[in-house]
Amino acid sequence: MSLESKLEFTEMVRTGLEEILTVRQLNNVMDVLQDALSAVEVEILYREENGSLTSDDLLSAYLQAKRTEGLSEKTIDHYKRTIGRFLSFTNTAIGNVTPTHIRAYYAAELDRGIKESTVKNRHEILNAMFGWLWREGLIRKNPAANISTIKTPNMKKLAFSTVEIEMIKENCECARDKSIVLFLLATGCRIEETTNLNRQDIDFVKKEVTVFGKGKKERTVFMDDIACAALRRYLDERKDDLPALFIGKRKERFQPGGIRIMMKRLEKKSGVTNIHPHRFRRTLATNLANKGMHIQEIAYILGHANINTTMKYICVQSLNVKSHYQMLAA
Repeated sequence: MSLESKLEFTEMVRTGLEEILTVRQLNNVMDVLQDALSAVEVEILYREENGSLTSDDLLSAYLQAKRTEGLSEKTIDHYKRTIGRFLSFTNTAIGNVTPTHIRAYYAAELDRGIKESTVKNRHEILNAMFGWLWREGLIRKNPAANISTIKTPNMKKLAFSTVEIEMIKENCECARDKSIVLFLLATGCRIEETTNLNRQDIDFVKKEVTVFGKGKKERTVFMDDIACAALRRYLDERKDDLPALFIGKRKERFQPGGIRIMMKRLEKKSGVTNIHPHRFRRTLATNLANKGMHIQEIAYILGHANINTTMKYICVQSLNVKSHYQMLAA
């Protein structure tokens, strides 16, 4: 429908209804009509201009949009693999996917033992992609829009206790491992942020660290005296002039996989279970919250754009809640 035809048609409708409807009712009807005409135009546009687009074309367009938004290549690669697995399962073009395809995929994944949290993550990725393609007018509708979020067990993700932290520190095999543990505990940095750091990013005088986080956003995090001392000791032991803050045995930049392997060794030696980088972030957030730091400030330190994400990191201790309640309600 051309613009002139559209205007002529809507004016005819308005003229015919203005004598029998109130102004408010008429405006509501015209809003609905405009939406309906737009939907028809999107359908025609899809058929005429996008009928030849393949699933690869649509996926490439979506991933390129995410790339321009500043998402890391690691995240984009994760999206690509996740969507690719789904398309391989359905053996259906993106434009022809239905809610039945999606539900069948989730059911099959759960049946083969994939964790609910993993399936939930896949649902979020698929819903985001289909939603973007629909908003861009590249598909007729979002087939994932009305599918409920996958329910996951409400498991408590705990911070490290003071005793656990001491056990971890005591079982570090070298100055590097201990400095990494104390650095993560003090700064709350992500594992990739930590391995990407260079010596020049550390200001020992101000006890500050310049970090480039998700979306290439720069922020400043802070170290305590203990973390500073451990990091200085580690750097003083090194006989190289490599820029990387942490290096492996081969004198190359320490990689995230190396830190994860190190933490698995610490689990066996210390007896502390579930040692991983994100738990150090959780511990820092919890400790700062218990000491009264505002949630917005904790979000900044962790590099969160949304404080709702930060709230998930904070382990509320029931004893603290009871103590504060008794103090304030008395």
